[in-house]
Amino acid sequence: MSFTLRMYKERQLEHVFESLKLSGYFYHIISVHPLASLFETGKDKFGRPTVTGIGDNHIFVEGKIGLTRMLSYLPPLNLLLAQIDLIILLFRLARNNYVDASKSIGSVENINS
Repeated sequence: MSFTLRMYKERQLEHVFESLKLSGYFYHIISVHPLASLFETGKDKFGRPTVTGIGDNHIFVEGKIGLTRMLSYLPPLNLLLAQIDLIILLFRLARNNYVDASKSIGSVENINS
């Protein structure tokens, strides 16, 4: 399981974000949790991805489990549309921030073990 931004803050793991920079090797960092709204209730489960700046040149993007509440009766389609929206947003963020490389780290449990 990967952590949402709220989980990082609750567990006081903000130091992980600093370690992702690798002492300045990476200038722009985009952290992504594609299904962050799984842990939300109500209207926050649906909508556009949430983009939060968490420091100099670091962006945290949290995806939703559905694009709109109106399609909640068709969960697979709603999830597919939300993930397509997330992918388009990530490509735009990467292009606008001149991101040349991508690295997947899985979760904090893997970093700390």
